[in-house]
Amino acid sequence: MNKQKNNLIFACGFGWSGSGALIDFMLDFEKVEIFPGGETFFLKSLLNILRKVERNKKIDIDKGYHEQVFLGNVPQISNAQVCERIKWVFDNFISQTGIRAEEYRAVANKTLEAIVNETNESIINKRVTEYLIYLNNIGRNDNIRIFDNAIGAVDINLFQYIDFSFFENIFIYIVDRNPKDRFFELYDIVLSGYQSRSFGFANTIYKLIKRNKNLTLFLAAVYFTHIYNNKRKQQYKNYLKYLTKQNEKITWRQLMFEDIVLKFDQTKNIIQSDFNKILNTSYKDIHHFNPELSKKNIYKYKEIEDTLAIKYIGKFAK
Repeated sequence: MNKQKNNLIFACGFGWSGSGALIDFMLDFEKVEIFPGGETFFLKSLLNILRKVERNKKIDIDKGYHEQVFLGNVPQISNAQVCERIKWVFDNFISQTGIRAEEYRAVANKTLEAIVNETNESIINKRVTEYLIYLNNIGRNDNIRIFDNAIGAVDINLFQYIDFSFFENIFIYIVDRNPKDRFFELYDIVLSGYQSRSFGFANTIYKLIKRNKNLTLFLAAVYFTHIYNNKRKQQYKNYLKYLTKQNEKITWRQLMFEDIVLKFDQTKNIIQSDFNKILNTSYKDIHHFNPELSKKNIYKYKEIEDTLAIKYIGKFAK
């Protein structure tokens, strides 16, 4: 296997935590590419199916949301915006990789059948790893490839399904952000009237919008803080420390969005050092990520700083 293709890089965020900024930063290096189609619906959907298996939930190949996305089909749901997004991702994936849709679906079907019918955990892991190797190599030049949120930061334990012995280096970047700014971004989405399957927090409080705004803001902050703290309770740091002890090939880093923006040179040196273990590359120029422009996304919460909501998050978000 080509040296570049024998490595894995994952950028993992918490939802509006700034992982997109890290991806843009990385794309400003030479010989770096993102997995075609943006956020990796395919691997993410497969891992959600595995979560169903863990919880003994029914796998519905014909109608299940994640099952259909994984197979490259538009799921049977009423949200036209989500369906349009899924279709765009898959079409873009097919176009950029140059493979036939039928070829991809044949590989995906084989993987899904193994998960549904197999009880041996090691064989399931082998099939998942084979699928990941397939994704990591198709339609690719001799570049460093990044998986964008293929596994979310709160789902880090799903890495247990990957056999890392097949790879030379694995880099996992966790991107977090000031919880006050994350809350402001999410609440702003709700105020704009946006609804999506992707934003459970936004959808949960959407129905409260027409009520008293200040009351709604505070209730949203209480709910956000509950979710925020619960996600931390999954102890992703401890799991990653355990993972790196088990496999010396794995390197993981936690980067704060604020540091990516305000400590630009330091972040650049970290990425440069990691990338050079895979392929000699260098930073080109500001093209995708502009730290000066991104500064406007720091301390956005100050627009509502005096509200009880922000004070509550500042006190209780761990």
